[in-house]
Amino acid sequence: MKKNREKTIEILSRILADAKDLIIPRDKVIRVINDLECAVNLAEESRDSEVLELIQTELVKELSQLESVYQNFYTQENVGIFRELNQAVESTMNRVSLLNENPVTHVSADTYANMGDFLLVRCLRKTIERKTPGKIGWIDVDVRKKVNDGFVSMCNQTNAVILGGGGLFLKDTNQNDVSNWQWNCTTEDIRNIRVPIYVLGIGYNRFRGQEDFEPCFTESVNTLVEQSAFFGVRNHGSVNAIRGYLREELREKVRFHPCATTVISKLYQLPSKQKQERVIAVNWASDRMAMRYQGKHYEVMKSIANVLKSFTPAYRIKCYMHCQMDELICKVLEAEQIPYEKVYMNRELTEEELLERYTEPDLVLAIRGHAQMIPFGCKTPVVSLISHDKLKWFLDDIEHPEWGVEVLDDHFEEKLLEKCNYMLDNRDKIRKEIEAAQEIFWNVIQENLKEVIL
Repeated sequence: MKKNREKTIEILSRILADAKDLIIPRDKVIRVINDLECAVNLAEESRDSEVLELIQTELVKELSQLESVYQNFYTQENVGIFRELNQAVESTMNRVSLLNENPVTHVSADTYANMGDFLLVRCLRKTIERKTPGKIGWIDVDVRKKVNDGFVSMCNQTNAVILGGGGLFLKDTNQNDVSNWQWNCTTEDIRNIRVPIYVLGIGYNRFRGQEDFEPCFTESVNTLVEQSAFFGVRNHGSVNAIRGYLREELREKVRFHPCATTVISKLYQLPSKQKQERVIAVNWASDRMAMRYQGKHYEVMKSIANVLKSFTPAYRIKCYMHCQMDELICKVLEAEQIPYEKVYMNRELTEEELLERYTEPDLVLAIRGHAQMIPFGCKTPVVSLISHDKLKWFLDDIEHPEWGVEVLDDHFEEKLLEKCNYMLDNRDKIRKEIEAAQEIFWNVIQENLKEVIL
């Protein structure tokens, strides 16, 4: 075993050294592929946990990034060899993952580009791990990657497939004519997955005014519900929307399963507030502005700025960016000469640091779904700026529709100021109401997870 370990680590070190060159010659790419095959063969033979961990965490991540670089910068004539590299990385990940104890495939939109998607994956796993004896060998699969026979074969060698969470029912994030939502998986491939499929906490994210899904969506979602051992979506609005696409006999299979970020306080030890300064955090969303704001995005930002100005200098203003594009509101704050601090929710932060960001404010103004749900999960009062039905559906589920305001309301600024004052003046009362709502969500999650057998 020691000899195998030394040889494997030597090979892995060479692969990593080659990969760090980024744009490496074709012959080196071929060597990387061959070395990768050799390293995995040795790892399978020895089942050395240290080597397996190195392959899974460092090696595959590095090579996946390398393949992405080549896809972007190489000509069509030369890109074939780098597709081979991609296939080799995927094959490696599948083979190594299957050596884990209790392997479970987790299909999600796990990403550092959007901190909501990053955190929800970890929260979802924590809810499952709390009720599952023994360690789970999670196999990460990007929901946007086209499903092939190799993926289906791998799934069938694991104990289950978990799909979720996140707003996966959206047609324009991973455009395809196979399912017309984010999971690029044919109905045939769904049917060929023979292990239990558990859908947990996904959402119907179609925007207001957005065109409906194509007919293939209806076929896809009917097949998925039919094949699932459990099918849970994150709010009752999504439950009703999805049921509208289903055959009558399948509709009752769609259940309410809250997003795990809404019960963060049950999963993590929340950090204590480090500073005594008073803080209001604001989150803006710049994607799909035509559907969100109907051409009135500047007016909405100006109203938010006016409200924030009324709380300075008593409160420090912080802009929370879940995505780079969310910085747009900063220009308006600067034009209005409102002092503020930019806070980026990015890959450099740990889970605990992200939670610290959302336990610090006295109040959060949230326009993204997870800018709403994460502080709620941290027991932080939130005013929801409603530009998408999912924010309203969440407020309906917690039975506090008064905690939100429609961004296109004729009296948006006046109502927003009124709600902010109420939340700040009644912070302790609001926290108790959040705790009560969390308890209900937690009980729903625990009851649902009785049906998830891993």
